[in-house]
Amino acid sequence: GEKYSEQDTIKILLITVQNSRDLTGRKLWLTVKDPPPSPKEIEGYSGTGKKTLGLMAISLKVDKKEYSLLDVLFSDLCNLFHSYCDTFPAHTSNYKDAVMLHRVSVTKYMELSQERRNSFRYPNAPEALRNLLKDIMKRLLSYKDDNGLCLGDCLQHVVVTLETANKEEGKTRRVF
Repeated sequence: GEKYSEQDTIKILLITVQNSRDLTGRKLWLTVKDPPPSPKEIEGYSGTGKKTLGLMAISLKVDKKEYSLLDVLFSDLCNLFHSYCDTFPAHTSNYKDAVMLHRVSVTKYMELSQERRNSFRYPNAPEALRNLLKDIMKRLLSYKDDNGLCLGDCLQHVVVTLETANKEEGKTRRVF
């Protein structure tokens, strides 16, 4: 996959939403370009009346690079679509357009998020641990005490002594 900057992924998500059309070719984003109307303007409204941005305001924020994270843009889009679904009855085109745009944005967001996760290279933990342990052992075995004795030399002497003792007894056992 290609590697995109955070600003690129933000623009890609917005453009995907803005380019969405229904079967007749009508641009769906035009339905949600403004925030949903206030509760006083809608007969039979039962929603929360929470303040949300319309798609035009979100688009301006993207142009001004006010979104630094894809997740924040996605959150604003979800709030917008939820507000429309909360404001209008399910049989209206406003509701249906908002649901369709929500589905499009979720799908594209998941695709962009997956690409980001795939582009991150995790370190090879077993190899890094093996190298760390080798380095620690090298340093430990070459360490000299106050008398100038090296721990590696002392251990080597112990191993040779034990191997010699074991061979004399007829046992072959490696200590290390």
